[in-house]
Amino acid sequence: MKAYKPKNIKQHNQDLLIELLKKNGLPMTKKQLAEQSHLSVVTINKLIPELVENHYFIELDTPFETGGRYAVAYQFNERRKLFLVNQFIEYEKNIQINFYIVDLLGTIIAKKTSPLIELDTFLQTISELKIKFPEIALVVNGITGVEVGNRLKIMDFKPFKNLNLNQAIKTKMEIASLIENDINAATLGYSSEKAAILAGIYFPENFLPGASLVIQQQIFKG
Repeated sequence: MKAYKPKNIKQHNQDLLIELLKKNGLPMTKKQLAEQSHLSVVTINKLIPELVENHYFIELDTPFETGGRYAVAYQFNERRKLFLVNQFIEYEKNIQINFYIVDLLGTIIAKKTSPLIELDTFLQTISELKIKFPEIALVVNGITGVEVGNRLKIMDFKPFKNLNLNQAIKTKMEIASLIENDINAATLGYSSEKAAILAGIYFPENFLPGASLVIQQQIFKG
């Protein structure tokens, strides 16, 4: 068995605390974190300051009451990073773009909608959103088509057909961007560990239908 190096152990323990606080959904004290993570209070005391400094945790200004006593509590910082999700979708027989700002818990904190637009207007819109929400770390595009060889070879939104959309976004915003077919993304969003295989079928009013297959919460391509 490969031994963990000290740095890897520290990272493993930090990831454990982050996931624990994220899933808990409520503020937790050091004692509660120690009990549920099975780490010692001494270890927790060493890890917490760095997690707060790097904005993974937020230290609450108001002490947290625990059985009549008060202790400092911490909550997961869901806005440490944000995602810009661009949804290309049929609306009243035309394609429109919904821009969503989403936090690390999947909560939509802002939305903007635009009708059929050219590339320059699209890039200007996402650039303005990045200025308003500087925490945006990734752009995700749900497209009505298929990306082949980095270009939108199949695309219902004609102004973007054959476009290298990822490269255009990276050049404009200098952050990572990825593309997924709309029905693939929707089916993956509905999938769960309980459903080993999930299929999705989408029938637009004015465009060709689409289908997807998710196996063990992984999109089956092709």
